[in-house]
Amino acid sequence: RDVVNKARQQLGETHMTAEMSRVQVESVSRVCRGGEELAAELERLRGGAADAAAQYDCLLVPSGTAVLGDPGPPPILDRPRYHAIQERFGPITWNQCVNSCHVHVGVDNLEDAVQVSNHLRLWAPVMIALTANSPFCEGTETEYASWRSVLWDRWPSAGPPPFLHSTAHYEQVVASLVGTGAALDAAMIYWQVRPSRHVPTVEVRVADVMPDMADTLAFALLVRALVTVALDAVHDGQALPDVNDAVLRGACWQAARWGLSGQLLDTSAPDLHPRPPGTSSTASGSTWRDGWSSTPTWLRYRRGWTALSGWEPVRSDSVASSAPTGDD
Repeated sequence: RDVVNKARQQLGETHMTAEMSRVQVESVSRVCRGGEELAAELERLRGGAADAAAQYDCLLVPSGTAVLGDPGPPPILDRPRYHAIQERFGPITWNQCVNSCHVHVGVDNLEDAVQVSNHLRLWAPVMIALTANSPFCEGTETEYASWRSVLWDRWPSAGPPPFLHSTAHYEQVVASLVGTGAALDAAMIYWQVRPSRHVPTVEVRVADVMPDMADTLAFALLVRALVTVALDAVHDGQALPDVNDAVLRGACWQAARWGLSGQLLDTSAPDLHPRPPGTSSTASGSTWRDGWSSTPTWLRYRRGWTALSGWEPVRSDSVASSAPTGDD
């Protein structure tokens, strides 16, 4: 709490917040419109948080999981919401000192945001593999590339989003999860990709927090490119394969288990065959057929990258844990 308060004094009340666990801090960037602006913002936030931690003999550790610690319930903040979550979900809240990088990209309306989510859900396994940064948890080597992904998927409202046919379908699914008690409210819809409930964006929540600021910046720009291409596809009326939820969840597990050292399922191909890591779409002959035209995937995303400097705002919310080295 002292670290968060000090960071707020230096960075601003809205740019540094506490999380459920008392050994976590969350930084929230301004809305940025280009890579240079976002790079400066990330440097400001990470540097300010690290400086605040150092003043209390703490070390800020950008890891998807708590590298050290004891198994069992974490020390949580004394807030009614967090106590309600702990009471309802019990041991699922244990080992939840997990830290992810969230990226918001501006999308004007909910209908477009829902359809963009349908496109981006297919890229969740790739994004997990690219950003995996949680092989250790509470003093144990898990042998997973992203153990955070495994821990987070225990929540009943987490994992890949379902294929959503319309805004009404989206609202129906959210209402069902809340109505059955699988989520306290709409804010607890923990899908890897979701329309934001409080700002006009699509929010990508699939990545581990990354140790290197340059990697965080590259990932945010990649997400922006993915949204750019997906929006073009939505506005062109291009259909998209409804990949089975169980298959997609399995692909996400595979990415979390092996990262870039194993094989990833190619969800763009009708037969969902494994693709060796490092193989490009053009080399394997895989393109977005029956929905993404015959243009090779790499070319479509190269075009998306050209829109990075002047398109919709991008917002990157990254979370990093602070590992105490002395008294709180």
